[in-house]
Amino acid sequence: MEQTVSAEKPGSKREAKEEIAALIPAYNSEDTVGRVVDGIKKYVPDVVVVNDGSDDDTEKIARASGAVVINHESRRGKGEALKTGFAALIDRGYRVILTMDADLQHDPWDIPPLIEKYREGGFGMVIGSRMASKVNIPRYRLVPNLVGNFFLSRASGREIEDSQSGMRIYSVKLLKAINLTTSRYDTEAEAIIKGGKAGFRFAFVPIKAIYAEEQKTYFRPVVDTYLISVVYLRSLFWKTKSRQI
Repeated sequence: MEQTVSAEKPGSKREAKEEIAALIPAYNSEDTVGRVVDGIKKYVPDVVVVNDGSDDDTEKIARASGAVVINHESRRGKGEALKTGFAALIDRGYRVILTMDADLQHDPWDIPPLIEKYREGGFGMVIGSRMASKVNIPRYRLVPNLVGNFFLSRASGREIEDSQSGMRIYSVKLLKAINLTTSRYDTEAEAIIKGGKAGFRFAFVPIKAIYAEEQKTYFRPVVDTYLISVVYLRSLFWKTKSRQI
């Protein structure tokens, strides 16, 4: 697997002092990743950025902001970046992982309510839901999301409010219980389906929907919606042992 790790290391298993760490998958995000890291560190001190083969200064700026950086030598997709980060943080003893995108689509101010909800107990995943302010979501993004909500609810056995939100809290118990095999934006859908089938509960917390004209997005509505649809169709044949968490 092609990857290198920056000089700063996220601490060994014995050294993980915090229960929770933040994970940011990033590709060519030099204009925004520093501000995202700065915002997260107000609430979660330990931040890991997986730099997915960027050819700009994403790595340099993320490190200067205080994040640990793991590099993919070439671009492999958001899902692969998430899986690399999950594996590194699990190996270092964290029990909870917060994920956020690198493009300023998520407001760090929304982090405390997600953490508070998770600490109520009993949830494998807490997802930031933008549905309360869906008027701010562009139609070309909203429609696939609503369709995904319907099908992922059926596939996971859970009521899904926002299937495409990347602002989430994952319990390491859930991540250890499922095997993620996809590589792009479909990985987050796969986690919902497999987590639900494994018996984990989800919670949804309202967050702001932020879509600025200058935001760069690498989500491809047609291609990535197709990949998510394939995950749903494949899930009809998955046999995952359910358990109560």
